[in-house]
Amino acid sequence: TQDFLFPGVLTTLESLKKRGFIIGSLSNGNADITQMAHLNPFFSFNIGSAGKPDKAPFQLAFDLAKEHREGLVSPGQVLHVGDSLYSDILPAKKFGFHTVWVKTGEDGGTKVVPEEVDFELDEFKEMMNLEILSSPMQD
Repeated sequence: TQDFLFPGVLTTLESLKKRGFIIGSLSNGNADITQMAHLNPFFSFNIGSAGKPDKAPFQLAFDLAKEHREGLVSPGQVLHVGDSLYSDILPAKKFGFHTVWVKTGEDGGTKVVPEEVDFELDEFKEMMNLEILSSPMQD
Protein backbone atom coordinates (compact mmCIF):
# COMPACT_ATOMS: atom_id res chain seq x y z
CA THR A 1 0.00 0.00 0.00
CA GLN A 2 0.95 3.64 -0.23
CA ASP A 3 -0.22 4.46 3.32
CA PHE A 4 3.31 4.58 4.77
CA LEU A 5 4.42 7.49 2.59
CA PHE A 6 4.77 10.94 4.07
CA PRO A 7 2.53 13.65 2.57
CA GLY A 8 3.66 14.89 -0.82
CA VAL A 9 6.24 12.17 -1.51
CA LEU A 10 4.72 10.90 -4.75
CA THR A 11 4.05 14.35 -6.22
CA THR A 12 7.54 15.52 -5.23
CA LEU A 13 9.24 12.48 -6.78
CA GLU A 14 7.13 12.89 -9.92
CA SER A 15 8.05 16.56 -10.23
CA LEU A 16 11.77 15.93 -9.71
CA LYS A 17 11.77 13.10 -12.26
CA LYS A 18 9.96 15.25 -14.84
CA ARG A 19 12.57 17.97 -14.31
CA GLY A 20 15.31 15.49 -15.23
CA PHE A 21 16.78 14.67 -11.85
CA ILE A 22 18.35 11.25 -11.33
CA ILE A 23 16.83 9.74 -8.20
CA GLY A 24 18.35 6.82 -6.36
CA SER A 25 17.46 4.98 -3.18
CA LEU A 26 20.07 4.25 -0.53
CA SER A 27 18.58 2.33 2.38
CA ASN A 28 19.86 0.31 5.30
CA GLY A 29 17.05 -2.13 4.68
CA ASN A 30 13.97 -0.42 6.05
CA ALA A 31 12.71 0.41 2.54
CA ASP A 32 12.98 -1.67 -0.61
CA ILE A 33 11.65 0.31 -3.54
CA THR A 34 11.96 -2.71 -5.82
CA GLN A 35 8.99 -4.14 -3.91
CA MET A 36 6.91 -0.98 -4.33
CA ALA A 37 5.52 -0.80 -7.86
CA HIS A 38 4.14 2.71 -7.30
CA LEU A 39 7.69 4.02 -6.59
CA ASN A 40 9.73 2.13 -9.19
CA PRO A 41 9.14 4.60 -12.06
CA PHE A 42 10.84 7.41 -10.13
CA PHE A 43 14.12 5.68 -9.27
CA SER A 44 17.11 5.05 -11.50
CA PHE A 45 18.81 2.79 -8.96
CA ASN A 46 18.32 1.17 -5.56
CA ILE A 47 20.92 0.19 -2.98
CA GLY A 48 19.34 -1.91 -0.24
CA SER A 49 20.99 -3.11 2.98
CA ALA A 50 23.50 -0.36 2.33
CA GLY A 51 25.47 -0.43 5.56
CA LYS A 52 25.32 3.31 6.14
CA PRO A 53 27.14 5.22 7.63
CA ASP A 54 30.11 3.46 5.96
CA LYS A 55 31.63 5.25 2.96
CA ALA A 56 31.11 2.35 0.52
CA PRO A 57 27.35 2.80 -0.08
CA PHE A 58 27.81 6.51 -0.76
CA GLN A 59 30.57 5.70 -3.26
CA LEU A 60 28.33 3.11 -4.91
CA ALA A 61 25.44 5.60 -5.09
CA PHE A 62 27.75 8.16 -6.70
CA ASP A 63 29.06 5.60 -9.20
CA LEU A 64 25.51 4.54 -10.15
CA ALA A 65 24.39 8.15 -10.47
CA LYS A 66 27.32 8.81 -12.84
CA GLU A 67 26.10 5.95 -15.05
CA HIS A 68 22.79 7.79 -15.45
CA ARG A 69 24.02 11.39 -15.78
CA GLU A 70 26.62 12.53 -18.26
CA GLY A 71 28.76 15.29 -16.81
CA LEU A 72 28.44 14.12 -13.21
CA VAL A 73 32.04 14.26 -12.03
CA SER A 74 31.97 15.40 -8.41
CA PRO A 75 30.11 14.34 -5.25
CA GLY A 76 29.37 18.06 -4.83
CA GLN A 77 26.88 17.74 -7.69
CA VAL A 78 24.75 15.30 -5.67
CA LEU A 79 22.06 16.10 -3.14
CA HIS A 80 21.56 13.40 -0.50
CA VAL A 81 18.21 13.48 1.28
CA GLY A 82 17.86 11.60 4.55
CA ASP A 83 16.04 11.49 7.86
CA SER A 84 18.94 10.36 10.02
CA LEU A 85 21.74 12.69 11.03
CA TYR A 86 24.06 9.79 11.82
CA SER A 87 23.29 7.34 8.99
CA ASP A 88 22.53 9.85 6.25
CA ILE A 89 23.57 13.44 6.71
CA LEU A 90 26.94 13.26 8.46
CA PRO A 91 28.42 10.50 6.26
CA ALA A 92 26.95 11.98 3.05
CA LYS A 93 28.52 15.35 3.82
CA LYS A 94 31.83 13.69 4.67
CA PHE A 95 31.69 12.00 1.25
CA GLY A 96 31.15 15.39 -0.37
CA PHE A 97 27.43 15.39 -1.13
CA HIS A 98 25.13 18.31 -0.39
CA THR A 99 22.63 17.29 2.27
CA VAL A 100 18.96 17.70 3.06
CA TRP A 101 17.83 16.58 6.49
CA VAL A 102 14.12 15.79 6.59
CA LYS A 103 13.31 15.73 10.29
CA THR A 104 10.86 12.83 10.16
CA GLY A 105 13.29 10.30 11.65
CA GLU A 106 14.29 9.58 15.22
CA ASP A 107 16.74 12.49 15.19
CA GLY A 108 13.94 14.96 14.41
CA GLY A 109 13.87 16.38 17.92
CA THR A 110 17.52 17.39 17.84
CA LYS A 111 17.84 20.99 19.02
CA VAL A 112 21.28 21.81 17.60
CA VAL A 113 21.54 21.36 13.86
CA PRO A 114 25.02 20.19 12.80
CA GLU A 115 26.86 22.30 10.21
CA GLU A 116 26.82 19.28 7.87
CA VAL A 117 23.13 19.97 7.25
CA ASP A 118 22.88 22.13 4.14
CA PHE A 119 19.08 22.20 4.18
CA GLU A 120 16.68 21.33 6.98
CA LEU A 121 13.06 20.38 6.26
CA ASP A 122 10.17 19.41 8.47
CA GLU A 123 8.46 17.45 5.67
CA PHE A 124 9.63 15.82 2.45
CA LYS A 125 7.16 17.77 0.35
CA GLU A 126 9.12 20.95 1.22
CA MET A 127 11.82 19.72 -1.20
CA MET A 128 10.11 21.58 -4.03
CA ASN A 129 10.81 24.87 -2.22
CA LEU A 130 14.59 24.39 -2.29
CA GLU A 131 16.18 26.91 -4.59
CA ILE A 132 19.11 24.53 -5.19
CA LEU A 133 16.75 22.30 -7.18
CA SER A 134 15.85 25.08 -9.61
CA SER A 135 19.13 24.72 -11.51
CA PRO A 136 21.85 22.11 -12.00
CA MET A 137 24.07 21.70 -8.95
CA GLN A 138 27.61 22.99 -9.09
CA ASP A 139 30.54 22.30 -6.77
